Amino acid sequence: MSGPHFYVGNPFYKTPRRVCTQNSHYDGLDLTTLPEDYLPRTNYVPDCSRAEYESRIPRVPWVEDGESEPKKVTEYYRDVNREMIGAAAERPFIPGLFQPKVGYINTLISWVLKQQYNTVLFCGMGYSLPIDYRVKSTGMGHANRTLVCQIPLPLQSLVTDAIVFRTMILIALTETYAKLWRIIYDDTFQTFIRYRPGVG
Repeated sequence: MSGPHFYVGNPFYKTPRRVCTQNSHYDGLDLTTLPEDYLPRTNYVPDCSRAEYESRIPRVPWVEDGESEPKKVTEYYRDVNREMIGAAAERPFIPGLFQPKVGYINTLISWVLKQQYNTVLFCGMGYSLPIDYRVKSTGMGHANRTLVCQIPLPLQSLVTDAIVFRTMILIALTETYAKLWRIIYDDTFQTFIRYRPGVG
């Protein structure tokens, strides 16, 4: 993955053309016609063997129950953001949430949180205008670890449940997010589904 692939609240924003030789050679995707098994096209491939590539993938700092060693970060859903901050852009901070098995180029930074609920919450916080303003107000040109670690992660409440629910509504556009729904779904989410007459 690379920066043009995603935007605020949209993990499938653009796709590179089959022949992509300029940064303008990306086309917007119609989310209403996106297949359930859609996978983005890429311009990049690893410049090493598969084994070497796999060995370079970092691991999380914890060990899951029943495991003997930490898993690779690519085995989790991850928060990702474009590193460059476009100070003059409509939205200078561009976060997203990638599914497992996805790699990315070095102009992106990712974060794995131990609780997948918090992964979605962190992404949703990044989508918000107050966080976007906070990022812009720092005057920094890079959304690196120093800056991203300043984004608050509130304790779970009805408000955070609402953020997580709305974030999932935005990003869960393909079947690759089905497992994440199963992991984080809570009955309190029913609170946020408003009854509409004539609808099941």
